[in-house]
Amino acid sequence: MKSFTIVVFIFCTFNVVYSSKKTYQITFPADDALPYAKLLGTIDRHLTDFTLCHWSRINSNNFKGATFSYAVPTNDNGILVMLDQQNQTISSVQFYQNNNKTEVITIGVEKSKWIHTCIVWSSVEGSWNLYINGKIQQTGKGLSPDATVLPNGVLILGQDQDLIEQHFDKTQAHKGQMSEVNLWDHPLTPNDINKVYNCEYKEEGNVISWNLVTWSLYNGARVSLVTLPCGED
Repeated sequence: MKSFTIVVFIFCTFNVVYSSKKTYQITFPADDALPYAKLLGTIDRHLTDFTLCHWSRINSNNFKGATFSYAVPTNDNGILVMLDQQNQTISSVQFYQNNNKTEVITIGVEKSKWIHTCIVWSSVEGSWNLYINGKIQQTGKGLSPDATVLPNGVLILGQDQDLIEQHFDKTQAHKGQMSEVNLWDHPLTPNDINKVYNCEYKEEGNVISWNLVTWSLYNGARVSLVTLPCGED
C-alpha cells in the first residue's frame, strides 16, 4: 500500500454574485481499491461539544458512503457521517456519535452537485442540529447525552472504520470529492454556519483546520485544486 503526504496552500477569490473559494479537494475514485485519506495527527482534546462542516460531492448512484469517520480503540463510531445516494439525488444523511445514531434524515441534492454539510452536537441533552447548504435541516435530542468524544483516535475520510483503520467496506465508501473539512470544539451559531457555507467565515476549525492539517492518501485517493460554489443553492 502506497501512501502520499500532501501539504496545500489555499487562495481565495470572490465575485459580486456569489462567493467562490479556490482550495484543494480530495477525490476518492469509484472503484474497488478502497481509497481513503488519513489525518496525520488526531483530535487532541476531549469534546463535549463540536461543530463539523465539510463540502462533498458524489459521483456514483445507489450507495451509502462514509465521508468522515473518527474511531478510538473503544469506539469505532466516535463520529461518523454517512451520505446516501439514490436515483440521481443525495437522498439522506445519517450521523453517528459514540456508536449512537440519528434517524435517517431526508434531503434532496442532485448527483455530482456539491453539498455543504454541518453538524452541531452537544453533550447537554445530546442535542444536535444538521445544516445543509447553510440552512437548518433537522434538530434533535437524546444523541449520546453526557458523552465525550475521546482524543487520540484515527480520522479517516472516504471510508467507514469498523476497527481503527481496518475493515473497510466498498459498499460504504465515499465515491466522489471532499473539501474544506473543519472541526470546532464548540457550537457555531446558525449565522456562523451560514457564513461558513458562503465562504465568509474567517476562522477555520480550531480542532481540524483544512488549511493547516496534512493528509496521507491511500489506494488511489488524489488531491487537486477546486473552486467551491459558495452560497449557490
